[in-house]
Amino acid sequence: MNSMSPLRAAVLILLISIAFVVIILLCSRMMTDSPKRETGVFLLIAIWWVPYSYFCVRLGTRCKTSCKT
Repeated sequence: MNSMSPLRAAVLILLISIAFVVIILLCSRMMTDSPKRETGVFLLIAIWWVPYSYFCVRLGTRCKTSCKT
């Protein structure tokens, strides 16, 4: 597996995280009285987790929330 530069991986993690924060806030505002609001936010967090984990692996470090063995 080719290694990605640490700076590029960190920038991509940051940009994707900021984009998902904006999306989550917008969805929360749009679905204020919806009973599915919480499910939508959890779904967006799950979708965000995929690229975050991928870039952490490409960075060559363990994500802070990974299990410690």
